[in-house]
Amino acid sequence: MLIYAIKFMVYTFGVIGLLLIAYIVAKRCMGLDINTRKKGNLFIEETLNITPRKTLYVLRAYDERFLIASDANSTSFLAKLNSDESITDKLTTETDFSKLINESNDFEQNENDKVKDKISEVQKKNVLHSMLEKIK
Repeated sequence: MLIYAIKFMVYTFGVIGLLLIAYIVAKRCMGLDINTRKKGNLFIEETLNITPRKTLYVLRAYDERFLIASDANSTSFLAKLNSDESITDKLTTETDFSKLINESNDFEQNENDKVKDKISEVQKKNVLHSMLEKIK
């Protein structure tokens, strides 16, 4: 009888161990951090599910906070938040949703202008480099 009890305990602990290992592997494969500690400088502070497939996120990157909208097909930058502002504060203070969209468009336009400036600088450097090559 004692042998059966020992075998039962060994098999039970073995199955529990396998379940624990499967849980850890599943968490890591899904990209979720098992530890609750925040690592790095980029993380999600708040989420607000608007519909099952549409969500608002507050992301923190270093000391800056951003309001991001996400749905099944796309992710959009909506606004840069102050350090003490939450999703609900931003949505209640910005009663006109078009203001948020305009802020997003302005941000994207500024980023596009910066990229165009960088490209033109690189093109100028390439032209100068090619001219120097021709002179040599």
